[in-house]
Amino acid sequence: MSVFHGLTRPTTSITTYLHRIFKYENCSPCCFDVAYVYLDRFMQMHPSLPLDSFNVHRLLITSVLVSAKFMDDICYNNAYYAKVGGISTEEMNILEVDFLFGLGFPLNVKPDTFRTYFFLQREMRLQPPPPPFTSFGRTLPKH
Repeated sequence: MSVFHGLTRPTTSITTYLHRIFKYENCSPCCFDVAYVYLDRFMQMHPSLPLDSFNVHRLLITSVLVSAKFMDDICYNNAYYAKVGGISTEEMNILEVDFLFGLGFPLNVKPDTFRTYFFLQREMRLQPPPPPFTSFGRTLPKH
């Protein structure tokens, strides 16, 4: 278990959580692309860490925080990010440090890498949403 693993699953969907981050963080749009690069790097460096409903929210807010601090000239402090993310400032501080050490601190993203992730995200947004998961011919209820 890692510091990103929550004791309970957040009730907020990932989509709602991302919209909340986008609405309140006011970081540049490129921060979300770079945060995606960081998150992908982090997961590649820690293949034994599952990306699941217990940790995805904390990983998302942390990757956006690190990206905004690196990419933008002006950004909010950790207390603000913690409030937006629904966690304590102390936990946000711990998550940031663990994320940076987990990445090994290389935060630069090459232009080619940025373009690849930018176009990948754009293509993903153009795709229709996947059909609901079914089991034994029945659709599972939405939460």
